[in-house]
Amino acid sequence: PRARAGAITFDARNDGKVPHNLVVVRSDLAQDRLPTASGIVDERRVTFVGRTEELVPGSGARLSVTLAAGKYVLICNVIGHYNSGQFAAFTVE
Repeated sequence: PRARAGAITFDARNDGKVPHNLVVVRSDLAQDRLPTASGIVDERRVTFVGRTEELVPGSGARLSVTLAAGKYVLICNVIGHYNSGQFAAFTVE
């Protein structure tokens, strides 16, 4: 997926059965190669952009960020979720 640089709003909704969140990081690493520690992405070792609060089942949130051109990864940074494949890469042009 691709987006234009500038203000971007993500609408996140948790239709699952356990809590989730949405975290945006900027990284040139492959989406499945972000550094982890204790079952989550180590946000001190990536360029953290923004996050939603914890989304309990049935809830949602909007996350508005301003993104420069580059590579980004959307992740769920609840323990174990990133390692189970809850991530998606996208490019901002």
